[in-house]
Amino acid sequence: MTDKIRVTVLGSGAMGSFYGATFQDAGCDVLLLDIWKEHINKLNDAGLEMTSPDGKTRIVSVSATPVDKEGVRAADLVIVFVDTNALDDVLPRIESLLAPGGVVLTLQNGVGNLEKLSDALGRERVIAGTSMNSCELTAPGKIRHVIHGETTIGEIGGEEISERIHKIGNILSQVDDKIELVADIVPHVWSKLIINCAINPLCALTGLLPGELQEHADTRKLQQDIVAEIVALCDRKGIHLPELDPIAEVWLKSRGSANKPSMVQHLERGRQTEINALNGAVVRMALEVGVSVPANATVTSLIKGLEDGKGIDFQLN
Repeated sequence: MTDKIRVTVLGSGAMGSFYGATFQDAGCDVLLLDIWKEHINKLNDAGLEMTSPDGKTRIVSVSATPVDKEGVRAADLVIVFVDTNALDDVLPRIESLLAPGGVVLTLQNGVGNLEKLSDALGRERVIAGTSMNSCELTAPGKIRHVIHGETTIGEIGGEEISERIHKIGNILSQVDDKIELVADIVPHVWSKLIINCAINPLCALTGLLPGELQEHADTRKLQQDIVAEIVALCDRKGIHLPELDPIAEVWLKSRGSANKPSMVQHLERGRQTEINALNGAVVRMALEVGVSVPANATVTSLIKGLEDGKGIDFQLN
């Protein structure tokens, strides 16, 4: 990698724009790619307007271009933030975005992304992370950073923290005090999966905020069931979660949280959710290894019903 890392963000919605701005703040050469041309035009004309969790607004000067534009400069680091549903469509594009020796960092929700990227590019060119930040795209060129959470980055199946993970971590740590580096990211991807599976679909189905789910006996019990099933699946697959008490971690991360999960945002806009990479993926993998996951199967079916039907009319504050 060069001294000034060239970073390309593939999928520059709320979270992609946030991380693009973060790397820009850290002195990197950042290019944002997205399919929404109105958003791209606004970013180029006026910069990215970011409202922080404390309500302060600032403008970050960024460069952006449509995702299908040919001839964009090669990148040392390509950050993948496209919806899991769109990953298959952009896989052929990623190779052309990488400089020799460049790597891909996926910060996508769910499971299955690591495997697809590794199969397409080679495992040695892929690293991964999880993010506990929460952002909303409020208008073209405008995002609201709702929750400042941890960003965890690591190798796939690594035994120690690699040099390239240290380098990326050092860059991010210049502007973010919540960066965690790990040797093996896989258990952390599953830990984040548990949190998403226990929160996102239940908010979408009930209209409750993340922090409100644990305040109601029925949704609290359903969260416990969802988590217990995924823990059983992890045990069967030999995945050692970083938390001793995953359901306690879910409640800790969501306590008092008033953000709008991405699944709710997708449904409000009439878009397909990422349920197939979350609870739906749990159902598929559980079937393969003989683990019973009825709670995850039920919420998966209900979300698919919302996607196929008219849905419910609710707004989260």
